[in-house]
Amino acid sequence: MTAGGDRIVAQQVELAIGELDNLWILPSVAAKIFSAVFLDDSKTNLSELIESDAALCAQMLSVSAKEGIYLSESNPSIKAVVRKLPAQKVQETLLSIELAEDLQVLRIGTELQGPSKKDLVLHNCAVACAAEFIAEKMEQGPDAQLCYLAGLLHDIGKMAFVKAMPKSFSRIAEEAKSQGVSFSKVEQTHFGLDHTILGQRLGRKWSFPESITLAIWLHHSNPAFTTQNIPNVKIAHVVQTANTIARKCGLGDSGNYESAEVDESTMQLLGLSDEDIKRIISNLPEKVQQKSGLLGLDEPQTPAVFSDVAYLSAVKLAGEKNKLSAEAQRLRKTTGVFEFTKEFLSGIDQRCDLFCLTKHFVHCWQKNFQTGPVCLYLVSSEDGPLVTAAAESLSQTTALYVNRPDDADPIPDSIIHQFDILNPQEHLDWLFKQLSIEFDIRQSKLIPLLSGSRAIGALVFELRYPADIELFRETFQTCASMGAAVLDMSIAGTRQQRYAENFSELLSTPKKELPKKAEPSQKGEPSSLIEALAEMAAGAAHELNNPLSVISGRVQILEQRESDDEKKTTLKQIRDNAEEITRIINDLMSFAEPTEARPAKTSVQLLLDEASQLAAQRMGLEKINMDISIKTGADEVFVDSAQIVSSLANIFANAVESYEDNSGIIEVSADSEPEKDFVTVRIRDEGRGMEPQTLEKAVYPFFSSKTAGRKRGMGLAYAQRLIQLNGGRLDIQSQPGSGTTVTINLPTA
Repeated sequence: MTAGGDRIVAQQVELAIGELDNLWILPSVAAKIFSAVFLDDSKTNLSELIESDAALCAQMLSVSAKEGIYLSESNPSIKAVVRKLPAQKVQETLLSIELAEDLQVLRIGTELQGPSKKDLVLHNCAVACAAEFIAEKMEQGPDAQLCYLAGLLHDIGKMAFVKAMPKSFSRIAEEAKSQGVSFSKVEQTHFGLDHTILGQRLGRKWSFPESITLAIWLHHSNPAFTTQNIPNVKIAHVVQTANTIARKCGLGDSGNYESAEVDESTMQLLGLSDEDIKRIISNLPEKVQQKSGLLGLDEPQTPAVFSDVAYLSAVKLAGEKNKLSAEAQRLRKTTGVFEFTKEFLSGIDQRCDLFCLTKHFVHCWQKNFQTGPVCLYLVSSEDGPLVTAAAESLSQTTALYVNRPDDADPIPDSIIHQFDILNPQEHLDWLFKQLSIEFDIRQSKLIPLLSGSRAIGALVFELRYPADIELFRETFQTCASMGAAVLDMSIAGTRQQRYAENFSELLSTPKKELPKKAEPSQKGEPSSLIEALAEMAAGAAHELNNPLSVISGRVQILEQRESDDEKKTTLKQIRDNAEEITRIINDLMSFAEPTEARPAKTSVQLLLDEASQLAAQRMGLEKINMDISIKTGADEVFVDSAQIVSSLANIFANAVESYEDNSGIIEVSADSEPEKDFVTVRIRDEGRGMEPQTLEKAVYPFFSSKTAGRKRGMGLAYAQRLIQLNGGRLDIQSQPGSGTTVTINLPTA
C-alpha cells in the first residue's frame, strides 16, 4: 500500500469511527442481556455485566451523559449510574449495541489474521482487573474502581477499529505479529495515528470522565516523557502497567506482540515492588476467569444458546406490541416540535438582530400552535427597559421596549429556574397596561424562556384549547427552551458587539500612542492589546457556551426521536454546525484562559528538539529540516517548557508551510548578552514571506491569509500569548519572497 493510500485509509478510519454510536458485543453477552431483560433471569446482574464488558460500559456512560447523569470520579460506580436511569432506558441502551457478525467462529473473519473478538474482550477484562489490583497496592494512589474502568475501556479505539475497518485491522495485527512489535507502532507507521488517539476521540464524544479519556490516550506513552503535572496521569501509568501484566499472563490477545516486561521506572513511579507484581500475576487469572464466566465466554455452543434465548425473547416481545404502539403515538407529537424548530431556525440569518429574532419567534409560535395574541419579553440586562415583541395576528407583529415593573421582578420567582405553566393574571398587569393588544386573561398562559438553568425572559399567549394544556406541556417546554437558547446567543452577541466596538478603538489607536516595546516584558505584564483581546475572547466564549450547549442537546434529542430521513438530515446539519461553533469557542477559551505558567530551568536544545518533533507530528512529516546553532551562555531559560514547546511548534509549522513543498531549511539560532537576563532565539525561513498588511495582523486570533475554510489561524496568536505569559516577547520581520524571521526573547530567571 502506498503512503497516499495509507493516508486515505486513515481518513476513512477516522470518518467511520467518528460516526460510531456504539461498539459490538459477543453472542454470549447478548444472550446474558436477553435473559436478564426479557426472561427475568435473576442470576444475571445487569450492573455486573456492564462493568465486565467494554462495549456495554462505554454505551452506558454515553447514554447516561446525554440524560445528564455523569460518572463521579470520586465514587466511580456504574451501579450508581444504572440506578439513576429509568429501567426502560437501561434496557434500551443494552439492546441497542450491535452483535458481533461472526456467530459461528468468534474471529474477525475466517480469511483474516489477528486476535479474535473474544480475545479482545478477555484482554480488556484482564487489564481492568490488573489495574484494580495495582491501585489497591498503591499508597494514596488513584481510586481503584476508576482504574478498573480505565483498564476496561483502554482499548475501545481498537474495538472501534475492528468494527469500522476489520480488514485493515487484520493487516495491522498480522504485520505486528510478524515483526514482534506493538499494534500501536504499526498503526503509527501506516497512518500517523493509532487506536489510542481514536479511543480518546470516542471517549470525549461519549462523555467519559476526563481521567479515563486521558488513560485511553496515554496508556502506551513513555512515562519518562509524560509530565506528572497532568491531573490523574498516574491512572494512565496504572493502565499501562496492567496492560503489560495481562499480556505477560497470556490473558486474551490485543494484537500487541512486543516484549511484555514491566518497566522498573514505572514501578517506582507507582510505588510497586517486585513482590507486588508477583502477587498480582498470581491472583489475576482467577479474577479474570470470574469475569469470563459472567460474560459466558467459556460456554460451549454459544450460537445455539444465543438462538434459543433470542427466540424466547421474541415471544415475550410480542406481548409488548400495545406498549410500542402507544409510544409511537407519543412520538408523533414530536412532529409539532420539529415543524416549529425547522421554521424558526430556517428563518434566521446573520442579518437578524435581537428585535428581529423576538418578532420571528412570536410569529412562529402563533402560527404553529394556532394561538391568539402572543407577547414575548426578554430580561437582557439587570436594569433598563425590556426588549419585547407582540402579535395580535400573523400579519401584525411589532417590536418595542416596555418598562420593568416597579415593585416586582419581570419573571415570577416560581419559573425563574424551572419550567411551569402559569396563569398570567396574577403576574403581568404591568405588561398588559403597556401593550396595545388585548388578551383574554382567562385563556392566557405564561411560560418561562429557560436557557440552561435560568430564565432569560417569558412568553404569554392566549390558548384556544386551554383544556388540553397538559397534553402540550412537553412540546411547549422543548420549543420555548430551544428558542431561548437562540435568543440568549443573540443577547450575548449584542453584548459582544459592544465589547468589539470598544476593542476596535484600541486597535485603531495610532501605534505611537501604544506602549513602546522595550526589553522582554516582565512576568505578569502582557501587552494591553493582547489582554484586551483575551478578555473579549473569554467573555464571548462564556456567553456563547451555555446557549450553544442547550441548542446542541435539544437538537440531539430531536434527532434521536425522529424517524423521517429528511428531517433527520436537517437536524444533523444543525448539530454539525453547532459542534463547529463549539470547536471555535474552545479555540477562543484556550487563547483567552491558558493554564498558568509553571516556569523552571529548561534546556534550550531540549525545547527546540521537542518542538521540532511536535511540529513534524502535527504536519504528518517524518522530520523538519532544521539547522540549529546555540551559542555559549544561551543554553538555559526559565520558562514553562510545555507552553514554550507548543509555541515553538506553531512557529516551526508556519515556517515549514512557507515553502511550497514543505521541505525548505529552517535556521534556528540562540544567543545571549551577558548584561541581559534573557536568551534570544531567532527562527528564519526563506519561504514566501508576508506582505506588510499580512505581517501586521499575523498574531491576531483567527487571522489567516489562506483561503477561507482552511484553518482558523490561531497558531501565531497562541505562540505570542504563551510566550508573553512566560515573560518573553515575540517579534516578526518578513518580506515577500525573502522569507520570515521570528525573534523570541525568553527569560533566564
